[in-house]
Amino acid sequence: MAQITYADKSTMNSNSSIPATNKCQASDMNEIKSVVNSNYTELRNAIDDKNIITIALTSNFSIPTANTLVQVTGWGVLNSIGNKLTLSNNKIVIGSGVSKVLVSYKADVRSSSSAANTNVYLTHNNEVISQEVVSFSATNQTHTAAYTPRLLNVNQNDTIYLSMYGPKNNNLEWGWGNNYRTIITVEVVE
Repeated sequence: MAQITYADKSTMNSNSSIPATNKCQASDMNEIKSVVNSNYTELRNAIDDKNIITIALTSNFSIPTANTLVQVTGWGVLNSIGNKLTLSNNKIVIGSGVSKVLVSYKADVRSSSSAANTNVYLTHNNEVISQEVVSFSATNQTHTAAYTPRLLNVNQNDTIYLSMYGPKNNNLEWGWGNNYRTIITVEVVE
């Protein structure tokens, strides 16, 4: 469908066979313009208010000491929108004005040194909110631990991060190229 041009409006308004009530008046055009501008502003504000961060490991992370809970380090920002979620000290930090977020992760766990279980913990302010136990039957196996989105109540300066527990040198894999194998995504909902 083609756009209506000023010439179309002029032709329609000068055509005597079209009743005056069907002709396009300046007030009609201003009303349409007002609605379009209002909708555009609402849409632009909704886009501007989006706050999402996805972080990914930049190298493999290995458990340094057997059977000790350790925070996973080596994260980098893969992509982000907005300024209310940041990465600091290998933790996602919640900014001001945020009260609810959706959190999810995917982690590829490898049994580099031992077939024993390895635990992956999603942590919110030092409180475990998810524990995934990855079981191995041999060394050099890889299994995926995943956490579907969960809605969390949060406050400014809250942190979200991953921790691990298991045999020394079992690790989380970072991937290669654009195939990131261990990521965390947080999205502001409110």
